Amino acid sequence: MTGEAWAAEVQEQLDGATTRVEVLRIAVGFAVDVETDAERQKLQDLTLARLQEVDTVAVGTEQALWRVKAERQRQGELGYTADHDDQHGVAHLVDEALLRLQGRLWTRDELVQASALLVAAVEWLDRAERRHYPEEPSA
Repeated sequence: MTGEAWAAEVQEQLDGATTRVEVLRIAVGFAVDVETDAERQKLQDLTLARLQEVDTVAVGTEQALWRVKAERQRQGELGYTADHDDQHGVAHLVDEALLRLQGRLWTRDELVQASALLVAAVEWLDRAERRHYPEEPSA
């Protein structure tokens, strides 16, 4: 395989990686076949670039999830606890989330609030499932 074709194959494989582990696994797989210093440098450059891209996405996701978690805690402090949610049901939680999504322009706060309400709905479903299918007592 020519240098350009090899680099294109490396790039294509790396572009499909979504985690650091996948990026490194792919890089190691290609490193076995590296024959020249130029190929080694190209592999390093492509790998580092993809690692930075993956890290940027991960950091953005972590920040967004942190905001949703903080909003969920804030809701609990205002009295919107699991007990409160259980009294109103999953449909109420979803309806409240949808209310925040009506319209065409959303603020980050509205999206975070709606996301936190949807998390509360998933928590409600998890609790309902545990009530319906309790764990077997261990013998």
